[in-house]
Amino acid sequence: MNTKRILICSLLVATLAGCGGSTQPQSGIAALSDADIQQNENYEELLIALQDYNVQLAGKSESSNADKFARRGIIEDRLVDLTVLQLDAEYTAKREDSGVLPIPAIDATAEQLTGAEDISAEKWQRVLDRVSLEKKRTKDYVDFEAEKLSQNISDAEKLAVFDNLHRLSGDDQWVGHKDEFVDKLVSDVRDARAQGRYIAQVQEKAALIRAARPDDSNLADELASYDARAFENAFLESLGQGDLDSAYAVFTSASQADNFDKVVPKLEGTSQTMADYFLAKADAAVLDASQLKDSFRLYDQGRVMYEQFQLEPIPASRFDALVRQLTKKFQRRVKAEDYEAALGYLLMIGDIDPDNTNFVNQLNGIKARVQQASIRKITTTEFVSSSGQVDYSDVLATYIAQYLFEQIPFDVRIIERQQYEATVRERERKRQTNLPPVVDYLVTGSIIDAKVNATERRGKKIMRVTVGHETVPNPAYNSWLQLSAAERGKIAAPAQTIEREENENVSVGVTEHRKAAKFTLSYRLVDASTEKVIFPDSITKESKAEDTSTEGIEIGEFVMPFKVANLPSDSTMLDTLAKEVALDVGAKLVEQLANQEEQYLAAAEAVTGEAEGECQIQVQALARAAAMQEMKSMANDDTLVGLKEITLGCY
Repeated sequence: MNTKRILICSLLVATLAGCGGSTQPQSGIAALSDADIQQNENYEELLIALQDYNVQLAGKSESSNADKFARRGIIEDRLVDLTVLQLDAEYTAKREDSGVLPIPAIDATAEQLTGAEDISAEKWQRVLDRVSLEKKRTKDYVDFEAEKLSQNISDAEKLAVFDNLHRLSGDDQWVGHKDEFVDKLVSDVRDARAQGRYIAQVQEKAALIRAARPDDSNLADELASYDARAFENAFLESLGQGDLDSAYAVFTSASQADNFDKVVPKLEGTSQTMADYFLAKADAAVLDASQLKDSFRLYDQGRVMYEQFQLEPIPASRFDALVRQLTKKFQRRVKAEDYEAALGYLLMIGDIDPDNTNFVNQLNGIKARVQQASIRKITTTEFVSSSGQVDYSDVLATYIAQYLFEQIPFDVRIIERQQYEATVRERERKRQTNLPPVVDYLVTGSIIDAKVNATERRGKKIMRVTVGHETVPNPAYNSWLQLSAAERGKIAAPAQTIEREENENVSVGVTEHRKAAKFTLSYRLVDASTEKVIFPDSITKESKAEDTSTEGIEIGEFVMPFKVANLPSDSTMLDTLAKEVALDVGAKLVEQLANQEEQYLAAAEAVTGEAEGECQIQVQALARAAAMQEMKSMANDDTLVGLKEITLGCY
């Protein structure tokens, strides 16, 4: 609604009235019937008309101007109707999930309404009543929510209720109530500290206080001191029970708190003792080769604690015994050509000693071997034609391979059919039956149909053509001769003869040529190791071409040369369809073969690792998943953590 325009128009009307201008409303409303006004949707136009009437009727007697007063009343009613409808629409659109609107928002909407100063207070009361009704709805909800404060709800829930009540009501009393409640929480924390009660429940209160008063640095420092003592107590209690896992869980939880950077300085020398305790346990465990998993875990946890506590770096020599054991395991796995497990051990060496020679020199090479093994190999066998048609195996294989290479280069590696067949023959010759399959997947199939049907339809076409020209007397010249000598003297003589076309109807032979090509391929994606069909499908592609040929003809001056139909050859049409089929096959194969890292992760999760050989399956799958994730620039931290953990417990 353009309030500026309304104001300008109102001033203009008032000015004209004061200058003895028109005494009739100047808007188009004057021409409307009462019924039309009651249906009018143009608020601005109605408001201007009302302002016109207000100017005209100022100081006038209603008895002397009954019609105009009645007309003004109808306009006022319609303006009020439109305003209430507008409020209904806005309230409905803006209500929250709770079904109410914040009172500040209701007031803001009401302040934007226009017309209150022009419409009689009696009639405008209906608008005010609608606003009051919406406010009452919110106030009732606020009263309902406020009752929760007397119920058995958590401190966090109470703070949320205070915030919500203030937001909905706009009443600052709820800010005061919240401050009082936070003061009580502060008092609870201080009482607990004075009594030496350092427990999780009080820490939760401290966290709520930090969130409620983030800018109070003195209070934040006081709360950090409490959290530091609570952390120390919980950590040392777990150590006293001999539960290192629980102690480390306490550390992890504390380090994830939003004020841990303020807690660390409060720990003073305790943090050093905590971290050194884990390293001491690791030193003891590393002496027993059977406890390699425990020693690595403890060394790694101690290293993390040193970093989080901002302590002096641990000397690399502290990890020599562990690194030696990991190196032996690594070398055994390399000798066994188990590069996935070797990668797991090598990564553990790098975690402990990033400058280790084995780690630095061999990481890229081991990764490359795992990456090479992680990419599934696929080939296409010969697509046999059931009817002895032209062999399209090479065309299909070429385009399928090209599509897969372009779309999923890190998921599959294409093995040429000739190379695959040669390797299979060589293995058969050497009777190497115990080797793994040459490829992981085979694409096999047959060409069901590859043909072109050609048809011709002969016909005639009648043409009206010019076959020659002849010279005939000019009718205009004959007419000129009929004129008198005086008249002929005034007009130049036309030509005595003119040239005229000789036209004839000619019948020409026309032949319509049509070709319809069809290519149907049935194919299967097969797991080479199990010979299980993973995905069967068939694809049919068709194309059509048509043109006309006409016979040559020569009659008199008319010459039409023979026209030959220009259609693609059968081989061209089938080659095109074969390419389209191959690309469709490629797209379907991409759907099946993309995201191989997810298949590796699924394979690792499919076994428990408890049965014989299952942990090796998990190690291989996780290493290959991590390798593929790295090739695709995907995050693989979680995958590597799982790889190292399972590798430690597997060998």
